[in-house]
Amino acid sequence: MRVSGSLRKPALWALLPLLLVTGSRILSSPDLGWHIRAGERIVSERAIPSTDDFSYTREGERWWVNQPLAEVLFYGVHERFGPAGLVVFRAAVILAIFLSLLATAGTRNETAAAAALLLALLASVSHFLVRPFLLSALFLALTGLAVERHRRRGDRGIYLLVPLFALWAQVHPGFLYGAGLLGAAMTGEWIRRRVPFLRGDRKPLTNEAIRRLWIGGGAAAGAALASGALLNPSGVSAVILPLGLMRTGYFFTVLNEFQPADLWRDRFFFALLSAAVLSVFPRRRRDATEILSIAIFALFAVRAVRVILPFAVVAAPIAARNLAGPADRFFADRRAMGRVLRYAASAGILILAAWWWRSDPNRFPLGASGPDSLWARVNYPIETYRFLREEELPGEVFHPDRYGGSFIWYFYPERKCFVDGRVEVYGEEFWRDEYFRVLACGPGWEERLRRYGVNTLLLRIGTPAGMDRIGAAIPESPAWAPVDFDDYVMVYVRRESIDPEHLARIEIDAVDPMRGPLPRSAAEERAAAEDLERMHRRSGAARPLFFLVRLWERREAWERIADLPDEDWETPGNPAIRAALRNARGEARFRLGRFDEAEADWKRAAGDPWASRNRSLIGALRRGSLDRYAVETPGRAAELGRAAGLLLDAGSEEEAARLLREAARLEPLFSAHRNALAWVLLERGADEAEALREAREAVRLDPRDGYARGTLARALGAAGDRAGAEREMRRAIELLPPEAYIMAARERGRLALFLRENGDESSLAEAALLAAEALRLDPETKERDQLSVLAGAL
Repeated sequence: MRVSGSLRKPALWALLPLLLVTGSRILSSPDLGWHIRAGERIVSERAIPSTDDFSYTREGERWWVNQPLAEVLFYGVHERFGPAGLVVFRAAVILAIFLSLLATAGTRNETAAAAALLLALLASVSHFLVRPFLLSALFLALTGLAVERHRRRGDRGIYLLVPLFALWAQVHPGFLYGAGLLGAAMTGEWIRRRVPFLRGDRKPLTNEAIRRLWIGGGAAAGAALASGALLNPSGVSAVILPLGLMRTGYFFTVLNEFQPADLWRDRFFFALLSAAVLSVFPRRRRDATEILSIAIFALFAVRAVRVILPFAVVAAPIAARNLAGPADRFFADRRAMGRVLRYAASAGILILAAWWWRSDPNRFPLGASGPDSLWARVNYPIETYRFLREEELPGEVFHPDRYGGSFIWYFYPERKCFVDGRVEVYGEEFWRDEYFRVLACGPGWEERLRRYGVNTLLLRIGTPAGMDRIGAAIPESPAWAPVDFDDYVMVYVRRESIDPEHLARIEIDAVDPMRGPLPRSAAEERAAAEDLERMHRRSGAARPLFFLVRLWERREAWERIADLPDEDWETPGNPAIRAALRNARGEARFRLGRFDEAEADWKRAAGDPWASRNRSLIGALRRGSLDRYAVETPGRAAELGRAAGLLLDAGSEEEAARLLREAARLEPLFSAHRNALAWVLLERGADEAEALREAREAVRLDPRDGYARGTLARALGAAGDRAGAEREMRRAIELLPPEAYIMAARERGRLALFLRENGDESSLAEAALLAAEALRLDPETKERDQLSVLAGAL
């Protein structure tokens, strides 16, 4: 394949690392799993299947297998080389695509070629998945190269498309894209001979060359249809299946890859579209073939983001070729500037590749501990599947369609899936009236689960309400027990379907998989901590560890959090959770006065909004002024209160008090700021009058705030008002909610020690009862040694 010497150009060479970085990401295609198992079936049965055997909901239904060769290829690579082989295979295919595009462009202008290819890469990178569609992109690029060579030479090379299309029809129905490109070329060349205005900057093809194009194109399309009719048991209907799905508007409303392009999300697609359109706008470059090719693929890409990759394959060479002329003229008298810009562009692309590698959560894990690390957990929750297998959870499993492919890959044939990405197998009626009704908790959804024998649920964590409402509804149902979760999924089992002893061993107590630990007693807290530690040890997921850190924060166990090793959350997972963990460790280190370590954590907690604000706090402390801290932060009063808590624990009571005074000024009717200010002033041991004043104002603003009552009791005690202090302590104990068991235990302990000082018999008896109750609520409460002595008097 000749690329016109372009690879001797530095900017094009700089694209190579970026291609490798984007092509060597871990495997995340939801459908790859069932493609591998389909290839295994074809090899083992020595035939292309015609009925479904992967799901228990549609078992035995008609299945139009239209990608058999690709599936056999994926199975063979996976069987021989494992997931690493699939990653290397994808990188090789992507490299071949872009080399084909460079050869098709046929331009020696490095700037135009690098710009067009870079836009094509950025526009289509989200579609670089290991699936047959990627091979279609390669065949489309080869088709474009063959068409362009024919336009340049008009020779018989166009006939090579006949065997290519015959092979393509067994790889993926995407040969229809190739037919569209050939149709645009055949029609465009016919127009170019008859309309000089749309002839472009080269001579039209001769009659003989046009005849060869029409014969070659027609023979290629015929070869694809014949290949499907002769080699596939489902016949031509299998290879033209996408045309039938296009008539079903329902799937275009529910499947992500069929959604319209979004101006912001798909901004690089629109940039490439603009460049391609502008490149054919000048009169001397108005080429009917190029205009038709861009128009056809752009219309489909705007309608469905799935077509963005084919559009990039078609449009990038056209843009590169047509923008080469203006680029040559621009740099003709600016050779020195041209060299500077070319090398600057090369450096920029290399920097982009380095940034991509550093920030991409799905980058190839060098030194990976095992093949499991090469599967993206967002779609391949392997540790959860291992849990399902080891625990032998009962009944069938319901899951969203995104997990269908990985479920088939991991479990087939021992267990079968509810639904997967093969929309043609399930049909519109099943998706609408069965699957989505359960997913959205529509009328009769529970009855459908029972009808299908579903006793186990594998659900996504943190999904919005609406189509995936079941993820929010099930945690509220007493009929289902949570038994496992990680960064992306959660597992529930029907209580009545499992042995009680088995359920008692695996059920997660006092932890909501989405909201975290919600203990109402120290006993529940201990149970939650044990469950979280067990799940983190088993799966290495970051979410259980993050919830465990929240429990440690309740206990102010800053040393334990500050000394967490990086290895505890380096397993690939949800990057937002990992950033939150690093921020939490930074806050613990800040509280311990380890400011440099805290700042290092906050710098690395990319994506966590609190981390950037905490770095602002470090900067304000170093400047010696907190006056302008968090000025730009929305909800400034709340942010000042949070920062004051950090400063207080770090021993900077004076700075904390300053921030809380500012927060109270900004929100004078919010009692929490005044309560916190009173507490800080009491911790300083000074300004007792101000502390009492602020505590009374907090209680006045919210008379039923048990926390504020406790602070007021402390302020009254410091002011020498023992009767008032005792009254407020008793009121605080009454008002504190059940989940505030730690504070409730402290208030009881304080009151017990307070009553002990009275010395009379009745006070000592009540003190003993309060001490025993405090220890029951929280055995780890402060002053537990003194309270144990008091409780022993009972």
